[in-house]
Amino acid sequence: MKKAIFFDRDGVIVENIDGEAPPKKEDLKLNLESVPVMKGLLQKGYSIFVISNQPDVALGKINENVKKALLKKFRELLGENNISANIYYCFHHPRGIIKKYAKDCDCRKPKPGMLLKAIHDYKIDPSKSFIIGDRATDVKAGSLAGFKTILLDPENSEENYLLEYKVKPDFIIKRMSDVIRVIEENS
Repeated sequence: MKKAIFFDRDGVIVENIDGEAPPKKEDLKLNLESVPVMKGLLQKGYSIFVISNQPDVALGKINENVKKALLKKFRELLGENNISANIYYCFHHPRGIIKKYAKDCDCRKPKPGMLLKAIHDYKIDPSKSFIIGDRATDVKAGSLAGFKTILLDPENSEENYLLEYKVKPDFIIKRMSDVIRVIEENS
């Protein structure tokens, strides 16, 4: 079974815009610290996965064409940086206004559906794997799937949400550059 690192996308790999996912492809930029971290983990033999809730179409914030452009641009940015990653998205939201995406699914974090699918699809060993996210929902999903959890929380803004979701990350970091050290010390 393989060891893997799972990353949330927005706020971890991609820079947020006013605390949210970039609303257009021109705004989508990689967090500069994420590139060397992901490359370093690939060199150490980890498979890289991106696990991301993307409800903006469901919520009527963007349309399908913008969604496709954003997904394509993200893949291009990873490719330009020679980063190979398997990507899982959840486009659903229980309060969505677009019928096809308006549902309470098992893939939307904090539920572990995307992680469990990746474990099955790629024969991942959760006990040798980590998830890195910037929200309590990432920590909850990772915990439910049996991963070691790393919360990227530079401003201590997730404390109340961790209590709400009744979850505690295994590790809390302030900078992406701390990821490799934490993984090396705890693998």
